[in-house]
Amino acid sequence: MRFAALDGWRGIAAIGVAVFHLSVLGHFFDIPFVRKADVFVDFFFVLSGFVLTHAYGSRLSNKDEFFRFAIRRFGRLWPLHIVTTLVLLASEVLKYATMKFAGLGAGAPAFAGRTSVEALIYNVFLLHGLGFFPDFTWNLPSWSISTEFYVYAAFASVCVVFGRPSVVIAGVAAALAAVVFYMLIGQRTGPPPLYTAVPRCMCEFFVGVFVYRLFRMTPPSGMRVASWFEVPIVIAMVVLVSISSRSQLAFVSPFLFGAMVFVFAGGGGIVSNGLMWRPLQSMGEISYSIYLVHFVVLTIFNALTRALEQKLHMPLRAQFVHDGAPFDVLTVGGPWFLDLVAIGYLVIVIFVSRHTYNLIEVPARDFFNNMAANMFPVAPAGSAKKPIPCGLRDAL
Repeated sequence: MRFAALDGWRGIAAIGVAVFHLSVLGHFFDIPFVRKADVFVDFFFVLSGFVLTHAYGSRLSNKDEFFRFAIRRFGRLWPLHIVTTLVLLASEVLKYATMKFAGLGAGAPAFAGRTSVEALIYNVFLLHGLGFFPDFTWNLPSWSISTEFYVYAAFASVCVVFGRPSVVIAGVAAALAAVVFYMLIGQRTGPPPLYTAVPRCMCEFFVGVFVYRLFRMTPPSGMRVASWFEVPIVIAMVVLVSISSRSQLAFVSPFLFGAMVFVFAGGGGIVSNGLMWRPLQSMGEISYSIYLVHFVVLTIFNALTRALEQKLHMPLRAQFVHDGAPFDVLTVGGPWFLDLVAIGYLVIVIFVSRHTYNLIEVPARDFFNNMAANMFPVAPAGSAKKPIPCGLRDAL
């Protein structure tokens, strides 16, 4: 079963995060919903719990299944992450060279702060989202990839070792503890601190697991009724994200996106029909690439505008404060011109993402899937013990 409407939302969410990170002072910049569109990361966490539960079902029952799962997940997440990190590394080397030998470049020095060599090592091993650093490093959005990988591995371990009842109890307890911890230490302005990443992901992943269980228990007639709420849930999502403070969103987003995933899982409403639009389905397919590639494109774009600013001896960017948070934004040309810049940026991101999907994601996924199958072959039917339903599987 394919959840096409949720695939459409996946594409919208990835574009939302890409627009959130774009610092150009167009007409869209000051829209409250845009300024909080990073909350779509929470949607991805919930969706992962839902989709992985559907896809893996009852197959995680022994250590071979665990290692197959871990290898497949690693092959799904790490290859594109390391490629985008290497591109940023090359950009940082170029920044160092231009600052040292050509006198160009502005901002923080090369290989310092969030682009330090120490942070690079943590990024290579997908450890950078676990709270070792106080801030986001290198490819900033990839913190969530780091967090997801280890939260899923921990859940799979519990699933294999203790079986279904313990997983359900531990999952509910972990989700409740995580949301309380996340609420207590969440900030009122700006993105939540990085050390909340693991409880944040854990809470929202288990919300997704619960939503899938609820979906499976709901009869088709119930899902048809749920589809009537597609328009109201979208309106509620836009309004709540727009008017809520950061601390309020920390509490609201897991349950808001859990409700969204449930309502759109059936795919029978008027909004779901719109989400079947081919471009949205295509963006859903390449959403992981959009999520990781956009910040690379943005880093190069920002570096070029800063270098051009120095070369022309004229201001192209300015410091802008919104909701108490500082932004270094492109201001040259006026809002209409900057709207065109934003459109151009999204076109480039989507174009590059389609190619990274075809050239990196798909080959790497197939390679690691084959590796998992060869290293830990599936036992012939009837020879393995009955799987314990635990609710986690590699979606891809």
